[in-house]
Amino acid sequence: MVAKAMPPGWPAPERKADHRLKIRDWTPETWQQVLSTNLSGPFFLAQAAADHLAGSGHGAIVNVCSTAVIGFFGQIAYDASKGGLLTLTRSLAVELGREGICANSVCPGFVDTGLVGAAALTSIAHKQVSTQPVPRLGLPADVAEAVTYLAGDRAAYVTGQSLFVDGGWVRN
Repeated sequence: MVAKAMPPGWPAPERKADHRLKIRDWTPETWQQVLSTNLSGPFFLAQAAADHLAGSGHGAIVNVCSTAVIGFFGQIAYDASKGGLLTLTRSLAVELGREGICANSVCPGFVDTGLVGAAALTSIAHKQVSTQPVPRLGLPADVAEAVTYLAGDRAAYVTGQSLFVDGGWVRN
C-alpha cells in the first residue's frame, strides 16, 4: 500500500536492517533510503488515505515510530526519520482532526524480532532491557495491542499522542 501511495517515479521504499552508521559514514543515498522508508512513505500513505478516512465517522492513522525519537549514538538517520515521523503524526492530528481523523503514533522499544536477534543489537537490547521497570523484550503482540487500541473506536477522542510501548524504559 505504501508503494501505491508514493508519487509516480518514486521507488518503493526498501527496508534496510543496518541503519547503525556514524555521521561520517552516511552517503546521500543511504540517508535518503532511510528517510524515504520511515518518513516519506508514511506521509504519502496518509495523503492517499485522507480522503477515504474523512467522513467515515472515525478515521485513524497510527504511525509506528520508535524510542529512537529521543536520539541514540550511531543511528542519526534512523533517529531523525522517526523523530520526523512523530512530528508528522502530530501535524496530521492538527490538520485532519476536524475531518474526523485521529492521528497517533506508537513508539516501541526493543521488540523480540529477527532484527533484535542480529549480533550487533543483541547486547544493546539486553543491556537496555535490564534497566527497564518491566525487564524483558517487548513482544510483537504488545505493539499490536497498542496499534489496535489507537485505531479503534475507543480511541476516537485520542489524537496527536505518542504511546511508548517500551517496558517503561523512556521514563528513565
